[in-house]
Amino acid sequence: MPYGAPKEYKNLQVFDEKKINNIIKKFKPQKSFIKYANFNQGIWKECSSAECLRDEKLSDINSFTANNINHSLKSANSVVLIKLVK
Repeated sequence: MPYGAPKEYKNLQVFDEKKINNIIKKFKPQKSFIKYANFNQGIWKECSSAECLRDEKLSDINSFTANNINHSLKSANSVVLIKLVK
C-alpha cells in the first residue's frame, strides 16, 4: 500500500502508521509482518518507515498540477508491505 503522510486523491490513498495499525487491529491476526520500501533511481529498495517519511518530506508534494503528476505523487514511491497471518 502507498505509505507516507495520510492523503486521499481521487484514485489513490496514502496510508500512515495509524491507518496501518487500524487495519491490523481489525483483522486480528495471530502474527503480522511489516516491511517498507522506496522506489528511487529506478529500483525498489527495502528501508525503514522513517526513511520513507524523510524521502517524502524531501519532495515538494504540494506542487501538484495536471502537468506534473509524476512529481506530485512522490509518496506513491514509498510502500508498506503487510503480511497478516490469521
